[in-house]
Amino acid sequence: MKTIHVDITELAIYGHKTGIQRVVRNICGQLDKLDTAPYKIRYMIAIAGRYFELDADFAAKVFSSTSGTNPEYTGIGTTSVAAIGKKLLSISPFVFRHVQRRYARYKLRRYLADRFDEVIETGVRFDKDCTVLVIDSFWSGSTALNAVGRAKRQGATITCMIYDVIPITHPLVCVPSHVQSFTWHCDRMVKYSDHVLTISNYSKSEILRLYPFLRPQNVKVIRLGADFSELTNSQEITRNLDHFLTVGTVEVRKRHEIIFEAFELLWSRGVDVQLTIIGKRGWRSEKVVENIEKSPELGKRLRWLQNADDEELRLNYLTCNSTIIASELEGYGLPIIEALMLKSGVIATDIPVFREVGGDHVIYFESNNPEKLAQQIEKLSKDINIVPRPEIQCPSWRDAALDVLDAISR
Repeated sequence: MKTIHVDITELAIYGHKTGIQRVVRNICGQLDKLDTAPYKIRYMIAIAGRYFELDADFAAKVFSSTSGTNPEYTGIGTTSVAAIGKKLLSISPFVFRHVQRRYARYKLRRYLADRFDEVIETGVRFDKDCTVLVIDSFWSGSTALNAVGRAKRQGATITCMIYDVIPITHPLVCVPSHVQSFTWHCDRMVKYSDHVLTISNYSKSEILRLYPFLRPQNVKVIRLGADFSELTNSQEITRNLDHFLTVGTVEVRKRHEIIFEAFELLWSRGVDVQLTIIGKRGWRSEKVVENIEKSPELGKRLRWLQNADDEELRLNYLTCNSTIIASELEGYGLPIIEALMLKSGVIATDIPVFREVGGDHVIYFESNNPEKLAQQIEKLSKDINIVPRPEIQCPSWRDAALDVLDAISR
């Protein structure tokens, strides 16, 4: 039987809680529920340039972990000292990669000994009936790239996911160490890969522009899901006319400062509106974070939730007037889909990928104009029906998993 070996190195070992790891958890969780014949699914991690298969029960625990819950099952994490060291060492890519490999081996040994004894089944030997599926963040310092090269030499088919290429096309909006690491890893992974998956037509066009040797038919766009578990409470949900939401890591390209400035304008004019920010602190966010933390509205008409779980996120989508997305660069725009599915209005910057994702269901605004955004928010706070709230059928994570299987089977 043919086998799909799924690389979940970053998720299983480090337990990152980014949007990418959310995608990995959800797609893998659905793969386990689908009839994947003629393929069987196996999960593995890369250590010291080799792949090792994981015990099925351990993999299930990794996938069942959600943001903010069951921390013992979300991996081993990295200490603040390690994070600082990673940043400093990344000045030299060679030193960065060498230290990361040694650190990964050390942390894995501690992790397995302390919490999950005997979860590694065996080293994986590949052949022509094997597909290696790399949908986790292979550019973050693991040894997945060397392991993929070994699998390729043994005859395996390589399918990788590249969510976007923003660190290459727009390096100034990303962490310098991430730009170096991502570019080095992505260039080599693309050369190894027989098939490339991505998440929007916009990202596909950017990938093909950067890597013209790729055949367009071998770059497949998959649909991202927008599923949410049912709320545990049964109280009736009503929308708050004055409540607005923004979702995403607080970092430079997400442009939270535009949203914050718009609300400050409204508060200064006596307009009683509320803003909830859901997203952790990111890179080059010092100024906007300082403004948020010093705001007299913090804890009143301004809330910042840095560790919201899926249920809390869903509840905010359901109760807000509209969701505001101010990013200047994205590979997709999952919050737009999530908001539309739950009938939140959506206000977003007018960039091509948001037009692709949101279509005519979104109100668009100029990215550098907080005054125009403030005017739109004030209008919506008086008439919630200005923004479209269509009945739409959004892709599910099951659809995303089916897209992955379809791309592999071609």
